[in-house]
Amino acid sequence: MGDVARLRRLLGPLEAQAKEQRWDRERPWRVATHVRQEGDLTVVDLHDLKVTNAKRALRQALEADLDGGAVVFVTGRGRHSLGPGSALKRATHGVLQKACADHPDWSYRIVSPGRVAWIYDRARAPSQLTAGGMGWLWLWFALLALALLVGLWGKLGG
Repeated sequence: MGDVARLRRLLGPLEAQAKEQRWDRERPWRVATHVRQEGDLTVVDLHDLKVTNAKRALRQALEADLDGGAVVFVTGRGRHSLGPGSALKRATHGVLQKACADHPDWSYRIVSPGRVAWIYDRARAPSQLTAGGMGWLWLWFALLALALLVGLWGKLGG
């Protein structure tokens, strides 16, 4: 059984609690649509969950016996939050920060403004999550340096 199937089974009981949320008719949270595979990434979309339910989902995921090395949690940017920023994002980061402090081999990193990755096994996690965040940035610097050298060579030689 894959990580998505494990998480769907584990988080399935949250659907009943999510159905009690006042926005469930417009934005229902269901494991079939909110726990999925995106390429190499296992994704749990916490959108459409109240903060208390999202924390419950996070804690259950952190206790699951998973194989992929990492899980991406979608928190959103907080456009539906009252007040500054995303309450869901703050809660997610708080839960992950505490969990990673308790497990030195775990880490988490911001993937994008509305996504955070929990990395529990760097060796098995998709490389796009463990690349250190620099990605191809070094190549851009090298090309910029080359362009500057070519420009200087042209001015000095011409």
